[in-house]
Parts: sequence; structure tokens; C-alpha cells
Amino acid sequence: MKKERVEYVAITTADQDTPHPQRAISRTVWRGSAYYLTGIFLAEAAMTILNDHTIAKELGGGILTPATLGQPFIDRLYTAGYRIETTMIDD
Repeated sequence: MKKERVEYVAITTADQDTPHPQRAISRTVWRGSAYYLTGIFLAEAAMTILNDHTIAKELGGGILTPATLGQPFIDRLYTAGYRIETTMIDD
């Protein structure tokens, strides 16, 4: 599992009513097992909900997406070794 690697790459386009909306490319990298990464996601999401002020906490439960966990969740993932790089694309 130490030799495994998980990498996701996505290109996003802003919801702008212009001829050339802004675009960004994001790359995430985890060096290790995808199974272990799933555990990291779950544990850090739970810790974020329990300990940090987030939209998820304000909503009080239900079916939530990671977007409701905000920057505290991203910070926890970074501390665990998950890397996220985002760059704006110039047209």
C-alpha cells in the first residue's frame, strides 16, 4: 500500500455570463492506499463537524456534502498529507 498513489485532476469553468468565463485546473494527490484515504476523509470530516464552526454544524445534520465542511476540512486533510493544488487557466 505504501507504493500506491491516488491522483485526481479536474478542470472547472466559472458560472459567468461572459464570452470567456474563468477556468481553473485542480489536482489532488495522496501517496498511499485509497482505502486508507477513505478512512482519513471520514475521520477528518467527523472531527471537522464536531470541533469546527462550519455550515454543516449550522445545518444540524442531514445529508451533507464535503462543501459544507469548508476550509477547516481542507486544513485537516492537508495536515493528514492530502495535497490540493489549484491554478487559474489563462485563455
